[in-house]
Amino acid sequence: MSIRTLLTTLISELVAHTSHHPWASPQADMRALACSILASHPPGGVHLPPAAGHPHNLLEHARHGKDLRTQRPIEWTTLSSLSRDLPLPPSAFTAAAAAIAARSTAVPVPYITGFTEFGEHLFRVASPDGDRVLVPRPASELLVERATKALTSLSSPAASVLELGVGSGAVLISVAAAAADLPRPVAAVGVDVAPAALRLAEVNAQAVAVDAKKELDVSLLASSWMTELLASPATFDVIISNPPYLCSHEIGAAPHSPLAHEPRGALDGGEHGRRRGVVGPRLATVRRR
Repeated sequence: MSIRTLLTTLISELVAHTSHHPWASPQADMRALACSILASHPPGGVHLPPAAGHPHNLLEHARHGKDLRTQRPIEWTTLSSLSRDLPLPPSAFTAAAAAIAARSTAVPVPYITGFTEFGEHLFRVASPDGDRVLVPRPASELLVERATKALTSLSSPAASVLELGVGSGAVLISVAAAAADLPRPVAAVGVDVAPAALRLAEVNAQAVAVDAKKELDVSLLASSWMTELLASPATFDVIISNPPYLCSHEIGAAPHSPLAHEPRGALDGGEHGRRRGVVGPRLATVRRR
């Protein structure tokens, strides 16, 4: 088994089995899987040179040339083995086969690689221990933009932002990272009822702080919405929430969809899911249509 053979197999199988969904693309799927599998096997990392005519050329342009495992440009890594077609150990093929099998059953790629890109950072959405959170959608980046804009407009010496249903922490942590450049300190608080979400959000907060080289003031609290917060006198300048937005029957009617692999509690908004929302004096949110 060689690198070229592995990538050719990945491409042909993923083209056959990739399920299209609004937050991914076949090219991004292939690149994520290839980088994830190859990065842990060849000595020195992964290098995918933009060689015209190669069957893997599609991979070079997906995700803006970033390695989804390390968020580094592919050119930064060191192994130029595609042109030499170096051999790979059997374990690499085994990993590829497992990834293809999972993908053929509509498992979202972020749950196979463990990570997803959101905004300027990489976020863990699945852990080896089995923890999973909702994969953040690109549309949620508008929440980050609006919340950051609201914080920027404040004139107070300090500010605070609360996210109800923090999930992976992608939105709140992205806001905290952007707000770290403001002339005032911003405290970010995220609440979630799911222990898995709090564990992954904590990991992501630490990782983004290191990646961005910033000190982030992010606190996480176990709470069903604002239940635990009502006992304290805390107030917040900005409240963010993207609550469960699908109707129950929509999820139940799609057992073979990628949604079936995501935490139901993060999606199921009850009988009228799309009508749910969080109301507050200062709310940075986006209504889903």
